Amino acid sequence: MKQQIRYTFRAFKFALLLALGTPLIATAATTTLTFDEFSNGTPLTTQYQSLGVTASGATILLAAFGPFPTASGANIAAAQTGLMTFSFDPVITGNIASVSAYLSGDAGTGIYAYDSNGFLVGQSLLPVGAPYNTLLSVSSSGAPIAMVTIHDGGGSFGVDNFSFTQVVSAPTCPQLAQNLYDGVVALPNSDFKSRRVSVKRAKLKNEIADLQNLLSVNSSPSQQLHELKEIKEDLSDWIKPGTNRTNLLNLIDQLIANINAGHC
Repeated sequence: MKQQIRYTFRAFKFALLLALGTPLIATAATTTLTFDEFSNGTPLTTQYQSLGVTASGATILLAAFGPFPTASGANIAAAQTGLMTFSFDPVITGNIASVSAYLSGDAGTGIYAYDSNGFLVGQSLLPVGAPYNTLLSVSSSGAPIAMVTIHDGGGSFGVDNFSFTQVVSAPTCPQLAQNLYDGVVALPNSDFKSRRVSVKRAKLKNEIADLQNLLSVNSSPSQQLHELKEIKEDLSDWIKPGTNRTNLLNLIDQLIANINAGHC
């Protein structure tokens, strides 16, 4: 049997895992509502409220006894009045960038996505001759999606595996530089290879502060890369091999890649 609620997390470029800090990960997170945890005939309303989703116009049907098959599992959500609505609570869901679902119905049945002001940000419709459980998806390149309606003008249709995706942007170059600074501050003294820890820590902090200044004034990439090279050499020379040094060097490599790509 399929899992009732599925979460998918795809890590992008990096993860900062410092012992005294909070991991910072750039991810895209997808939540899928399969409807399989409910009994036949259940109206779908606030059952997914803990996930930030409320619904109207949907009734859970056991597909084996209904007009539409499932994409997977036993149940579908059916709209017998021709209109189904899903609303998102951004406090819980975050900013929704895209939605998708498997639809079974007549041509013209579609997914319509709206922002918090009620403006349509995207739509996708079943074409003529579409088979049951055709996957439709809608993405917004601008404002986050706050509400989705699925309708076909009054007929009935089935929906399975309704998904929504939140995208968290990767940190900016100044954020990465601040993470680097905070990581050096958080380093335990035992991570340094030799004595004069306070002197070496102060030098690294000053070098990173110089980098932050270069980033703030939009200096040339060559200046930024030169400063990063010095920081990387000092970290490699002064910090013992281990997780903390690896994480700091990874941050430097991420900054270098961003600078070379013109993102700083």
